Amino acid sequence: MFFKNNRFLSDKTRLGVLFFYFLTCLACGKVVGVEMPNERLNSPSVTSPLSEVLPVVLEAMRSNLLQEEGLAIGVSDNVIQEAKDILAKLNLSKEYMLKILKKFSLSVTTVPSSTFFQDIRAKSIRGQWNYLHPNFYLPPDDEGDLLIAENINYFLTSVSDKNHFLEGTIPKSLSTPILPKIGIHIYRFDVINAEDDFSGDDIYCYFFVTDGVVPTGGVTSIYKGYRRNTSFFFSVPNRLLYPPKGNEGIIPHNHLIIDYGIVESDGDEIEDMQKISAAIIDLASVVYAKKGPMHGLSVAQLRKEVKNLADALLKLNKDDKLVTDSLYYKPQDFISLFADGGSVYEFTKIHKGKHLLSEWEYRINFRILRY
Repeated sequence: MFFKNNRFLSDKTRLGVLFFYFLTCLACGKVVGVEMPNERLNSPSVTSPLSEVLPVVLEAMRSNLLQEEGLAIGVSDNVIQEAKDILAKLNLSKEYMLKILKKFSLSVTTVPSSTFFQDIRAKSIRGQWNYLHPNFYLPPDDEGDLLIAENINYFLTSVSDKNHFLEGTIPKSLSTPILPKIGIHIYRFDVINAEDDFSGDDIYCYFFVTDGVVPTGGVTSIYKGYRRNTSFFFSVPNRLLYPPKGNEGIIPHNHLIIDYGIVESDGDEIEDMQKISAAIIDLASVVYAKKGPMHGLSVAQLRKEVKNLADALLKLNKDDKLVTDSLYYKPQDFISLFADGGSVYEFTKIHKGKHLLSEWEYRINFRILRY
């Protein structure tokens, strides 16, 4: 279930992430990788852990660029190689990848193949690095991280059948009959105020859904040229957020977290951004599946890595806008939503702001269905 929509991962890697989670819990016997909230700073002295995923993705991207120029050297790190393979399948433009490296002040030709990122980690830990881009740190805890911590504790203390937990299903003996099977859709997008009143806004949305511990992902089509006071309905393949495609409705597992982003770009790279949005979970999962708890990694950090990587790869320059938000649910929340006996609950989220000299306002419409 967790990897049903992840197109680039091998079966071996999928199993690796699940097995890695199992080992993390059994080896530690406690919640690991979930820290107290802290401010996200540009200084390496912050207590938030450094990202394990972003350096791998940047190095894989740099290596692919070198390969396009006929300057590639062998990659001995199998984690970087698998990330390279995922990126190669996306057919990202050279211009987009160069913008990513420029954002992090990296050069294609002057950065050593793997030692640069090792130096970043070593110097940061010793306090010798004067500046490090904020995306090299994982973001502070939010409500979703606390829910994941609760879920891990539930795994350690209550679940006798670990396979059910890893697969994201609840055994019948642990299910409560009054909990409804539900589905969540995003069905309409309203452009109340467009940033670009002349040509309209080009927009797509991405979603990371965590039902249990390991997230799944989805990306909509690009909807182009929408001006002030216009709307569009998401196509049938785009609108389903939960559960994974092929299921009509299921009972959420302990909690449900939906992290979503709205991407608007006036640049040519919006198609590249859409492509890489669909692969973010796969890229993060590769690192966690290959390295595992022996390297001090915790699957509790995986959601943070996914959110951080999206911020790093989708927020490029002044022509781009990335709006993010999260929805948090526990199973009993759905009981309250449908206490009146209804089968449909609709709600909206409004996002607005200023970008350069323009103001923008979007409204995204959700629908929760009880089956």
